[in-house]
Amino acid sequence: MSRNLIKPLRQGGLDSLCGVYAIVNAVRLALAPEDRLTRDDALALYATLTEELARLGDLHDAVTDGIEAGLEWQLAKHAVRYLREECQIDVDVRRPFSGRKAMSLAATVKEIARMARDGTAVILEVREWGCHWTVVRGVTEKSLLLLDSAGVKTIRLATCQVGGRAEAGKLVLRAGSIVRVGRGDGAGEG
Repeated sequence: MSRNLIKPLRQGGLDSLCGVYAIVNAVRLALAPEDRLTRDDALALYATLTEELARLGDLHDAVTDGIEAGLEWQLAKHAVRYLREECQIDVDVRRPFSGRKAMSLAATVKEIARMARDGTAVILEVREWGCHWTVVRGVTEKSLLLLDSAGVKTIRLATCQVGGRAEAGKLVLRAGSIVRVGRGDGAGEG
């Protein structure tokens, strides 16, 4: 192969820290436009989340294999505590689908759209690309609009299913692992 054909690896090309990036990006989105998270605050949040992974003994697995839903939830709650204590920024995280009966794709997307319209950010686990965490910033009739650390801009709804094993050519949206990130109301995480 010619040296001129070598393409650079992108952030995320060798690591699986999309879950950490999703939390940071979701907080940024939830606080926009008024209470913008500064770059220094975002960097400090990223650092504290990776430190928490190390403290829990999960950093190696997170970097090489990704972050499972339970750990993503732990990290989201850690972010709330860190932002409140260290930055005096109040955010709230919830798992709106946790413990709920499985819903259809249409019903799940409708709920995601409602949350996005309400000014919250939605952290979504997508299977098929491995385990990938992304942030939904909006929904159209045909797509999820993303704020994604890997540069993905949209997911076409026609390529999605909710739960189960991926059908050929489908992405699996894991509704039960969705984390809603919004401005805090002082109630904490729920």
